[in-house]
Amino acid sequence: MLQHLPGPLALSGSRRAHASAYQDPAFLDAVRPAVALVQVGVGNMYGHPSPEILDRLARGGVRVLRTDTDGDLAVLTGRGGLAVAKRGIPAGRRR
Repeated sequence: MLQHLPGPLALSGSRRAHASAYQDPAFLDAVRPAVALVQVGVGNMYGHPSPEILDRLARGGVRVLRTDTDGDLAVLTGRGGLAVAKRGIPAGRRR
């Protein structure tokens, strides 16, 4: 499934855009992403992504895609701008 993105993208899992509670609010304020990709393992013991960062993203109107609930995610570039491709069903979400 390919979905075109309307604006900036925040990629979680890097040191700058971490999905822990220690996210710098100034980063999100500066980037103002339309979509955030959050890399997280099913049943991880660290509690990532934190409820605080998910709440902040929701308050900012940011669409959140997570690897534990949305499967594999890839950012693609092309003439139409950025797009996200989803693949597979996460193991913990299979029915």
